[in-house]
Amino acid sequence: CRDLEEFLLRKSLNDPYRCDEDDHTYGLGSQVSCEGSATDSDHACGSGSDLSTVQRTYNDESAKVLGCPHYKRGCRVVAFCCRKLYTCRRCHDENEDHVMDRKLTQEIQCMTCGLFQAPCAVCNGCGSRFARHFCGECNLWEDDPAKEIYHCDDCGICRLGKGIGKDYFHCSRCNACVALESKAEHKCVAGSLDCNCPVCHDPLYSSTEKVIFMRCGHAMHDMCFNDYTKHYFTCPLCRKALGDMTEFYKAIDEQLKVSRVLTGRSDFKSHIFCNDCEVKSEVPHHSQYHKCHKCEGYNTMVLNVIRT
Repeated sequence: CRDLEEFLLRKSLNDPYRCDEDDHTYGLGSQVSCEGSATDSDHACGSGSDLSTVQRTYNDESAKVLGCPHYKRGCRVVAFCCRKLYTCRRCHDENEDHVMDRKLTQEIQCMTCGLFQAPCAVCNGCGSRFARHFCGECNLWEDDPAKEIYHCDDCGICRLGKGIGKDYFHCSRCNACVALESKAEHKCVAGSLDCNCPVCHDPLYSSTEKVIFMRCGHAMHDMCFNDYTKHYFTCPLCRKALGDMTEFYKAIDEQLKVSRVLTGRSDFKSHIFCNDCEVKSEVPHHSQYHKCHKCEGYNTMVLNVIRT
């Protein structure tokens, strides 16, 4: 019975709400990390250089692709806070004792000719294009042809995807970009991203990792969801079931028919609360399972036990 329960539980949580690479159902357009860490031929992780040097860093040194491990780009940014050159913000944050506000960037350096200039898409000196995608509001450069990027005015940041009205829509109540194909099923929870992931506790709104909405409306990182559902089947915030548990509950019904050892004493009743339909009811006491009278599910909690 335990093996059957585990099988059915995993089947129930083969979640249709996950946002995979080719399936954005219930997916959140993840924020593009507007900076990455720098590297060059002498350093695995580049540190900030002063403004008197011209240093090229590479996304792929063997192919001579300029950029960093996170991004392909042909320029470096001058950090407004400390006036040091980094290929990207995350490199700065990893090497300094303070964080860099990318939107305050006022100066960049071309890694082809070394010219310093205001943030732009094409070098004013040599005419080289820094990246396929450039956002002047986010100060984001990305030359990876495999990445589609758009800027959401409502979010105020760049996200991965084709754009608003193409593969995403902006939910003003959730304050997030959600996949268009999940619009009919999307459940709004006000400020659902204005918090940290309930599993890893990293911020969700500015996350560069893929974020998914669960059927209850709460969100977490996709990778965290994969790990979490290896052990649990309810939302860590509201305790609602994460998938269709019908088959799993049927298995429990069958188990209880053949196993009366765990039934408990017949002279006791349990007051329970159903996490899914939010209804209270009184049911026969059981040492493990208590079935909701309304939705007939077992995602319940015992409030108290009384003797009849």
